[in-house]
Amino acid sequence: MQILEKLKELDGRKALEVFQKEKFNIVFADISMTEMDRIDSTEKLLEKDENARVVVITGHLGTAEIQMALDAGAKMFMKKPFTKKDIDQTIQEILKIG
Repeated sequence: MQILEKLKELDGRKALEVFQKEKFNIVFADISMTEMDRIDSTEKLLEKDENARVVVITGHLGTAEIQMALDAGAKMFMKKPFTKKDIDQTIQEILKIG
C-alpha cells in the first residue's frame, strides 16, 4: 500500500489531483477538508475510480455528514482521535469488504 505523508496536509482539491495521478488502495479523507465539500470529494474520487475504498475521518461521531459521506460511497468512517492500531484494524476491515 502506498502512503504519502504529504497528503495529510493537502486540501480536498489538491488531494483529488494527486489521486488522479496515483493509484491508492485506500483513501482516508477528513470530512472537514478545505477547498472542497467533503461529500463532493468522496463523489469525485469515486467518479475517477468506482472501486476506490474511501474511509471518512471525523471528530464528530453521529453527524449527518458521516451518513452523507457513506451515502456518497465512502465504505467506512473513523472517529478522531485514533491510534495506529485503529488504523490497522480499519485497513483490515475495509480490505475484507472491498
